[in-house]
Amino acid sequence: MQKLHNYIAKISNEFFTGSATEHTYRGHLKDLVEAIDANVIAINEPKRVKAGAPDYLIATKADNIEIGHIEAKDIGKDLNHKDYNEQFTRYKNALENLIITDYMEFQFYKNAQLYTTIKIAKIQDGKITPLAENFAEFINLIKDFTSFVGQSITSSSKLACMMAHKAKLMADVMLKAIEIDIETDENTELYSQYKIFKQML
Repeated sequence: MQKLHNYIAKISNEFFTGSATEHTYRGHLKDLVEAIDANVIAINEPKRVKAGAPDYLIATKADNIEIGHIEAKDIGKDLNHKDYNEQFTRYKNALENLIITDYMEFQFYKNAQLYTTIKIAKIQDGKITPLAENFAEFINLIKDFTSFVGQSITSSSKLACMMAHKAKLMADVMLKAIEIDIETDENTELYSQYKIFKQML
């Protein structure tokens, strides 16, 4: 988790100056992605593709196989603003594995479909405040993102790694659902099964 605390401290220090732009934070996000998965390289300002010029290309370090792309906007920008509709729609339709971010909020897309959004920090009282409770889930989402294979699975070890990441993501989602049910005291089927297992164990 320290890597995320370091990342947020760096972008927070630069944001606080009031002189930073979206390009100021590029290197910090590159370092973060590569720290989470040492087997990939995050290329800032890669060559243009047919859809345009996404800010990062994520590729395997060993053999330079394309994994996905990241488009970054300035900190605090509304990623759902209409001004971005044309660009984002173009990217989502053309790029199989895509993250759109303002360096704090991360939207994950596969095959043009948004499948989750997570925030690792927020602006509070003019400063960037970490949301540490989301760090573990974010790391698993990035690992899932960097394990994406668009064409085919080339080895049993690759398949095992992908399945492990997906199992961890499912566990995180189910745990969050149960925690919400406990807080609201809703007697859902999932919560009922949880109580039965708890009694049995």
